[in-house]
Amino acid sequence: MTTPYQLAKLERVFKMKDHTGDGKVTVEDFIQWGGKVAMLSGIEFTKELQERWEKAFAAFFANGVGKSMEEWIKSVVEFGKMENVLEISAGVNLLLFDCVDVDHDGSVSLKEYVNFVKPLGVTEDDAKLSFNMIDADGDGTLSKEELSVACAHYYFDTDETKYAHFYGKFDHATL
Repeated sequence: MTTPYQLAKLERVFKMKDHTGDGKVTVEDFIQWGGKVAMLSGIEFTKELQERWEKAFAAFFANGVGKSMEEWIKSVVEFGKMENVLEISAGVNLLLFDCVDVDHDGSVSLKEYVNFVKPLGVTEDDAKLSFNMIDADGDGTLSKEELSVACAHYYFDTDETKYAHFYGKFDHATL
């Protein structure tokens, strides 16, 4: 069952990803996000990198079609009713990992994570809080599993958990 807490998280992340401010999240929003990540990382936003962000968009926004917040939340809630949704979602989130791991070493450093969430309006301090929460084994890097599982929990946990901070500090009381 969807809770007001889960809805608040979904509304928040949708607004963070709507870079153009048009009330929809489109592939252009993801391309802008990816371009900002590349710039912060000091790398060129190549065609290959753009294609990764386009694939991540298609995974999060079925069929690659931009959706309004209401349409997207409805689709997330419906997807959340599936059995084993966390495992299925973690698999989908591997596409996002490929966007965050800009040096392709198979793990995400704190710097890579900060550069990933900063274009969404997340401060460096909040990004560090998020990173440390996701780093389950405390080794100072995020594995594919750690990142993809934490992201899945962000979207589908209906009550407050540490994963609510995946996209920076989340304070439901201030919404």
